[in-house]
Amino acid sequence: NFRNCPLEPAALALLPSEACRKALPPTVCDVDESLASGLAGKYQAQWPQLSEAAFFLGLGDGAVANIGSKCSVPDRIACTIGTSAAARVCVPLPILPPQEAPEDSLQVPNGLFCYRIDKYQVLLGGALTDGGSAVEWIRNLLNLNDSKEFDACIERVGQSLQSAEETAYNDTVTDSQSGSSNNKNTTTLATVPFLSGERSVGYRSGATGVLFGLTRDTTANDLVQSCLEGVTLRLGAIIERIERVVMRPENPNTDPAAYRPKIIVSGKGLEVNRVWRQMIANCTGLETMLDKSTFGGTCRGIAVLVLSKIQESSASCSFPVEPVGGPGTLKYPPQPRSATYWKQLSDQQESLIEAVSPLYGAGKA
Repeated sequence: NFRNCPLEPAALALLPSEACRKALPPTVCDVDESLASGLAGKYQAQWPQLSEAAFFLGLGDGAVANIGSKCSVPDRIACTIGTSAAARVCVPLPILPPQEAPEDSLQVPNGLFCYRIDKYQVLLGGALTDGGSAVEWIRNLLNLNDSKEFDACIERVGQSLQSAEETAYNDTVTDSQSGSSNNKNTTTLATVPFLSGERSVGYRSGATGVLFGLTRDTTANDLVQSCLEGVTLRLGAIIERIERVVMRPENPNTDPAAYRPKIIVSGKGLEVNRVWRQMIANCTGLETMLDKSTFGGTCRGIAVLVLSKIQESSASCSFPVEPVGGPGTLKYPPQPRSATYWKQLSDQQESLIEAVSPLYGAGKA
């Protein structure tokens, strides 16, 4: 239980014997607890360099990736696209006795995970099995193996996307001014990128990928664009749920926009793809940044975490709040006329997922 760290009875019941259950501590240990410094005598001769080293308990790679990406505070969402993809945020939630816990303690939205980083904070987020792997799949399918050819395709996708966003915005303005409803066929190519099943946010058993809207006019550029959009929209669904938690101004009269978090992106899929970074910004409506000083975020996060634990003196926070946006940082504010297009695209994808969900697993014994 991430709130006060007792072991869950339902999880304990899955262990094969009472001996296994008794071997566990009564509560989950913090990352710097229970392990003494240095090696036992019989190992010191084998590894003399580690004879006085401090040892720490293991921690989830998502947690250290957030710390390494300078996303240790709730107004910064870490968004990573490698082979898989994820969006995560650190949320302050000190461990308190049950009688001292606030009534409005963290409520985890459906579809997200939440686990404890240390005694002060938890990690809230969601993950996709297919992130960059979905793009690699469509790239191999279309035989876009030449890097220059693929880069040119991505640039064409960026131009096409900008035109589609502008068209959707202008159509909405025209309909608003004329007082007519938009009866145009707004259906566009749509991808559900569940090539390896679905994790966040639906966890539908047997889910598979879907391509909808193919015509004789569909091009390779259209397929690549739709694949990028499909992954972006699923990350957007995760980030929208994260925002429900972190956008809670103390003063109800305060403009909620002032509390909107920023997105810090990382991972090979986003580090090399400018168009995809702008897609993330436009889909979520949040300023998106690529801070080059955070490359190798997981290894960097481990170093920051260990150093902060060794030097820990604060009673409320264990990680430094590092500044973002320094020299070399690339910033992508959401383009003002993009929201209409992404709303239409999101509605279409959600409708498509709901329509095909009854078919998942159909015909299986």
